[in-house]
Amino acid sequence: MYTLQKLLTHKSPLMTQRYAHLRDEALKRASDLAGDLIKEAITGMDKAAEVVNLGS
Repeated sequence: MYTLQKLLTHKSPLMTQRYAHLRDEALKRASDLAGDLIKEAITGMDKAAEVVNLGS
């Protein structure tokens, strides 16, 4: 629970416990969404770097 609290940047363990009741499927969907957003951000950064390199 402490690790999850730190990963979620909750200041209080009570906040983490508030969400601990979520079903596994809801947690998996949230995790998948976060992963998709991170991949999209990385892809966007890669594309921007390509554009900058083409202009050099």
